[in-house]
Amino acid sequence: MDTVIPGEASETDEDDDNGCNDCNASNRKQVNDTVQNDGEIRNWNLNETQQRSWILHVDEKLEERWRTLGYDTIRLAERQAFAQRKQFQNLKHNLCNTQHAIQAISSTLCQAGENMRRVEWNLSLLQEGAKLIPDFSAFSTNSNCSTKE
Repeated sequence: MDTVIPGEASETDEDDDNGCNDCNASNRKQVNDTVQNDGEIRNWNLNETQQRSWILHVDEKLEERWRTLGYDTIRLAERQAFAQRKQFQNLKHNLCNTQHAIQAISSTLCQAGENMRRVEWNLSLLQEGAKLIPDFSAFSTNSNCSTKE
């Protein structure tokens, strides 16, 4: 006799005689459909997981490509700006040299101006001193005049 499990209907030989094979076939079909659906769900979940990992992998690759592109762009800009940067450094160096030369010229001009003031002062002193020297030419003309008479 068949084993009866509590909560389930007991199986009888009559069910087999009355076309229970159709029920079993439909039950089997349902079970097979359920198993197939479970397999599809597992495959879908697996595919979804694979897709997520693939998307993450693609995102990582895309991020790496963007980083590489940014790095290459920076290197290109640096290479293109190298000539301008070198020219700018030369310009700064030349400007610094020009500034030093102008300062040296300014210092020389200040010294020349000071020397000119000293010369001017000395000339004025000589002029004042010359006024103090008696005019000996008047004596020599007077002495010539007195000898002729």
